[in-house]
Amino acid sequence: MNDINLNIPYARIIPEKTLKRFTTRLLDSDKCEFNHSTDKFIDNRFQIIKALPHVGLLKCYTVIDHTTTSRCGTCGAINNPDSTIFCDQCGYQLSDSRFVILEGSKEQIIGFEPLIRNNLRHKGILRFFELFYWQERYYIVAQNLEDKKLSDRAFNFHFSQLLDFTTQIIQSLDFLHQHNIFNVDVSPTVIFIGPEGPRLVNFSDSIIAKSDVARWIKSDLTKLAKTFLLFLSRITSKDKNMPFLKSIFTKAIQGGYYSARDFLDEIAGINQIIDNTEPLYPEKKTVLLTNKGVSISVGMASDVGMVRTLNEDSVSAFELTNILQSISTPYGFYMVADGMGGHQAGEEASKIAVEYVTRKIIDSFNDTFEPSEKNARQILEHAVFSANSEIYKIAKLKNNDMGTTVTIAYLVNNNAFILNIGDARAYLYSNQKLKLITQDHSLVYRLYKIGQLNYEEIYHHPQSNQILCALGEPNLQQSLINLEKQANHPYFFNITLERDDGLLLCTDGLWQMIEDLEIEEILNRHSQPQAAVDELVNIANDYGGDDNISLIFVKTQ
Repeated sequence: MNDINLNIPYARIIPEKTLKRFTTRLLDSDKCEFNHSTDKFIDNRFQIIKALPHVGLLKCYTVIDHTTTSRCGTCGAINNPDSTIFCDQCGYQLSDSRFVILEGSKEQIIGFEPLIRNNLRHKGILRFFELFYWQERYYIVAQNLEDKKLSDRAFNFHFSQLLDFTTQIIQSLDFLHQHNIFNVDVSPTVIFIGPEGPRLVNFSDSIIAKSDVARWIKSDLTKLAKTFLLFLSRITSKDKNMPFLKSIFTKAIQGGYYSARDFLDEIAGINQIIDNTEPLYPEKKTVLLTNKGVSISVGMASDVGMVRTLNEDSVSAFELTNILQSISTPYGFYMVADGMGGHQAGEEASKIAVEYVTRKIIDSFNDTFEPSEKNARQILEHAVFSANSEIYKIAKLKNNDMGTTVTIAYLVNNNAFILNIGDARAYLYSNQKLKLITQDHSLVYRLYKIGQLNYEEIYHHPQSNQILCALGEPNLQQSLINLEKQANHPYFFNITLERDDGLLLCTDGLWQMIEDLEIEEILNRHSQPQAAVDELVNIANDYGGDDNISLIFVKTQ
């Protein structure tokens, strides 16, 4: 691996003439070879209908899939053979499905493999569906590409548009860095512009790195800043904020940002000055707690961490409002699940739990619902125990010990009904203080409750991974009843939320890495839940990221 030289020669603002000359040279170098054969098949499956400009050193083709798999060209889902019109997953018309195939050597393709293996998805990254080998070459099947590139001479920039493009590409880099992917190609010749904005396409030189990470981050941010600094010279209408943006790019080139998140925070300042645009960290906002005059914002994330290769967590969230007899009742549902049992067991258990519980909650809206603790508890317990039965049945068929912990919050107006099983947690955030609501169903928490451990020892005890209850057990309901009645260890809670309160739901991948007081400090630093969530994930990874990290932060406003 070559060392990265961060002693960048442009440590000062670059003169306008130099920028224009450098931009012209860059655009003139955007030359591509074409293969004009349009009757050729790849792997006897994909008919080439159009040859595209190279992506880096990779040949690129638009193709049609002539197999009977009915793969969707938008989301990549393999559809039921009977689904001849619309995709089962996203509703896209399958007859319009075209794909891009990238062709190259093993060395040129290997950087794409982590994105495909982990099914990584981000709006600023081209979707890659499949990697295969045929006739001594490697091929990647991807979502169809738009023809317009960032380097296209005909592309006319406005300042706000360049700002939006910069933001989305930085967000893409942040996403990749969170998954330990670095050395990303952010040159304008391989950033394609589509309806959703710019997308990164070329990962030939990308690497997975878990050491010397700060250096790789600075390198990627430096390359990105160079790219977009050049394009400031193409903007014909001058904006008073252009010098500010130029100074931000220069600071990045000098190595002044230690993460993409720091870079984004600076860009956010310009966004807020210009036209009061959407916040940099978009929140889900809905009219909840309306009889109190309060709304909520939600931030959520699920990250594989630094040690595991598979994310066995699952997360779910939705909001809706029922109007019955002219009475409006808003609801919110939030759930995190931490799967156990290893590859293809834990991930399946958490998936089943989220799907079953969510479906049962939605089904409950068919009946008149009174926002009382009794009814909420019945609905949540019915949903959870149904999921438990399904997980146990599948585990028995597969002869494995799959299971999952869960924590659920069900909001009705200003009431929050919370259920937990296992050691996934729910916290109340009120008056800038964090308070644990749930009680872990774990051996170390029982030892803490009976006074044999202090609270701090929970985090470091050698038996901290021993769970007393989880979905996937044959007698789960009775076990929970026994713990509640005989050991004063409840699993259901009801709290009232006031304005500026918050609920934090998280798996042990977060709270085992960051102690409560530091979580509280991080929440105090951010007014936007998604910003707080993103920092919590980054800090948990910085502290080792020993497990998958999943969390939802719901904040009243």
